[in-house]
Amino acid sequence: MSDEEWEDEPKAPEEEWGGGDEDDWGGEDDDWGDGGGDNVDEEQGDDSQIAIENLFYQAESQKKRDPLQALSGFLESIALEEKKMPDQVFMRFKALRHVVEILLTNHASGNELVVHYRKLLEIASTSQVTRNDSNDAINAVLVAAGESSNEKAAEALYQLTISHLQSDTSSSGQRLYFSVVMKLCRKLFDKEEYARCESLLSDLHGLCRNPDGTDDLSKGSQLLEIYALEVQLLSLTGNQAKLRQVFSRTKGLNSEINDPRSMSIIQECWGKSYAFDGDWDQAFSEFWEAFLQYQQLGSPRAKQCLKYVVLANILSTNSTNPFNTREAKVYEQDPDISVVIKLLNAYEAHDVRAMEGIISEYSHEISSDSFIYSNVSILLYRTRIQAIAVLVRPYRRISIGFIANYLNISEKDTEMILTNMILDEQISGKIDQLHRVLDLSPEELTGKKYATLSRWSDSILQRISDRSE
Repeated sequence: MSDEEWEDEPKAPEEEWGGGDEDDWGGEDDDWGDGGGDNVDEEQGDDSQIAIENLFYQAESQKKRDPLQALSGFLESIALEEKKMPDQVFMRFKALRHVVEILLTNHASGNELVVHYRKLLEIASTSQVTRNDSNDAINAVLVAAGESSNEKAAEALYQLTISHLQSDTSSSGQRLYFSVVMKLCRKLFDKEEYARCESLLSDLHGLCRNPDGTDDLSKGSQLLEIYALEVQLLSLTGNQAKLRQVFSRTKGLNSEINDPRSMSIIQECWGKSYAFDGDWDQAFSEFWEAFLQYQQLGSPRAKQCLKYVVLANILSTNSTNPFNTREAKVYEQDPDISVVIKLLNAYEAHDVRAMEGIISEYSHEISSDSFIYSNVSILLYRTRIQAIAVLVRPYRRISIGFIANYLNISEKDTEMILTNMILDEQISGKIDQLHRVLDLSPEELTGKKYATLSRWSDSILQRISDRSE
């Protein structure tokens, strides 16, 4: 084709190609000009977001298998988000929670923990994190702190959390504040730092009072938690006067409140209070309810409370064997319960020597629980009374020395028990101190003498009546 022929070829209309105007090929405001940089930034942002998420989820999958490798991944994702996406915080927030948990588990220095946890709390205060996510993260960290043996670092996290929440006046913030302080109180109680525990508990109680100083019954659940820990403190100190005050207050709380965690402890306290007053029937009832609550929670305290149930059952007028119930039956073969079962069997057999042998053999187990230890003497005394009642039944006169030898105690102690039994009308007789015998002879002559005296007194009254007429 010649040049002329080429030039003579018909040209396509300009509008089919978009026109020949310069603006049509990319002015300042279209997507082909400088504005195309926004897409590049978006693509770079997407790439950064993907990289951050990949680092996070990879670290999360490694957390259980290789926590230190996971820690490195979480820290890298945090650093990348701070550098590439400083205005976004959510992935950083999630990663910081894992960082603190891993550092707690691996006994990191307190300073390192505090730095990262402080960052987490700062982010938790921003609008980008929902209150639920914030509370969940704080709770997760404090659960890890509660399980950690790094006590100094754990307490530092508690104190930081309390300081963070003090300024939060929302209802959910106040609930979380209460929960955190209660957790710290329990931790201090377990560490036997009773003075600090009592001080914090007093501060919490102040939040649950009306302006006039009375308990705010609308906060009954919180009050139960406070009183549950307070009665544990008072039980340790043996402050019976204050324990009775707490007892009275807890009885006045709304009966519809049913928190097994608190009620189990409260009812155990009620049982001990009734036992202190010698009301073993009511003590048995309260201990039994506390045992059921503990069992419902799956608490190891259930076994300890069952020991109190058995002790109260022996000392009460209740003749029902608690191990005949389904709830207690499952513990019957438990080694931790074996001591009280042996005591129960010895009591039912009226076997004083067996009872003394059990108390002697298991002295360490018995003395390790102050409540059982303080009442085992009552149990032994009751067993001696039962044994005496059985021993003297076939006799009219029996030597006090013989009874003392049978009981393995002194004649003086034996005489005191016999005197009490006569006064309580558990046996009918008298003590012949001259011959050192217990006289159980029927009071026939004595009966005649009293009948004569009665007729004589009636005669006198009749004469007085006749004169007055």
